[in-house]
Amino acid sequence: MASVPPEAHIWRARLYWKRAATWTYSFALNHDPFYLRSLQEFEEAEHILTRVADPANPAWRDEWLALQFARIWRGSTDDIQAALEKARPVVEQHGTQEQRKLLAESVGISNAIRDRFVIPASRVDTWRATIAALEPTDNEAQRGIDLAVLGIGLVCAAQFDEAEEQLFQALRLGVRTGNTWVQNNCLTFLPFVFRGRGQVEEMRRILAQAQSIGIAPYNRIFSGHAAWIAWREGNLALTETCGRESLQEERSQQIRPNPFLWVGR
Repeated sequence: MASVPPEAHIWRARLYWKRAATWTYSFALNHDPFYLRSLQEFEEAEHILTRVADPANPAWRDEWLALQFARIWRGSTDDIQAALEKARPVVEQHGTQEQRKLLAESVGISNAIRDRFVIPASRVDTWRATIAALEPTDNEAQRGIDLAVLGIGLVCAAQFDEAEEQLFQALRLGVRTGNTWVQNNCLTFLPFVFRGRGQVEEMRRILAQAQSIGIAPYNRIFSGHAAWIAWREGNLALTETCGRESLQEERSQQIRPNPFLWVGR
């Protein structure tokens, strides 16, 4: 950061929010020092951009929206709502097709969190129509996000066949583009497909993949899925151990409410 000229405001802001986004994959609880560090980095990026606010400048707008969308994908419920309120007017007035799609997806994620991931099929259809109305993208990273968000909605609407197809496509794109958000969420939600069908071996492979890239230890949902596998195999001791691990996070300590506490029970 010291090598960045003080007058290079957009560059400095970008480095702060990208560093903050990296911290967000290292915490799960609101007292975690990584969480507090990410808040400081996001706030510094926003402070820099607010100080030189210029909505008529496309470079400033792009950086402002990139910052807000970064806060949405991994923030608390309050972080998400605040970021949406800051992003929406800029997108509605000046947004590109890709930014409008990101806003639509962000609203969908916000609604899913609000409704504890109980999503009716009609809402998935509405979201699909909204995205279809926008121009397709050749950006593989964005395409991975599109498919992942659609796949999550399909899982929550119990449309497992299409969900599996979309999430595996998204996962391949996430691996190819290095998008950890896409990889994390695909590997988190694909097990619900296999669990719903009673497919133990497929579930085991997905959990092994999550462990191989290092995300399983930080995601208690995987502990719940491991408990299910142990139960199906008749290993009741391991079932209890994994089930208890999946419930370790106290509600008051979580970044946002966890609607998946049932997974390990």
